[in-house]
Amino acid sequence: MASRIASCWPPTGSIARYKTLEWMNYIATELHKGFTPLFRPDTPEEYKPTVRALLEKKLQYVNESLKDDQWICGPRFTIADAYLFTVLRWARAVKLNMEGLSHIDAYMQRMAERPAVAAALEAEGLK
Repeated sequence: MASRIASCWPPTGSIARYKTLEWMNYIATELHKGFTPLFRPDTPEEYKPTVRALLEKKLQYVNESLKDDQWICGPRFTIADAYLFTVLRWARAVKLNMEGLSHIDAYMQRMAERPAVAAALEAEGLK
């Protein structure tokens, strides 16, 4: 298992490694953390539209970032893709407006077609 995870990281010291770290941080701080108010039962309903609007703007950035690449960090699948896929599934679950995000749509399809992802979705009943 550890070797599979390690293979999802570009080599230490490479520009690709730093790009992966950059995306991991963006996903964690701007996307993942941004969903928190939508999952908390004590978030005031009047605040949720603001949260949704902020997340939808960030999803436009992700969509644009996927425009020229198969994966979020370029032509190679990385650990950032696994994390991004999970968080993007939350966007659909909380019914964010995903209209017009064609690069995200194509990305989600590519991810869902990966054998390990398809197996995990099936095992969790999420397919």
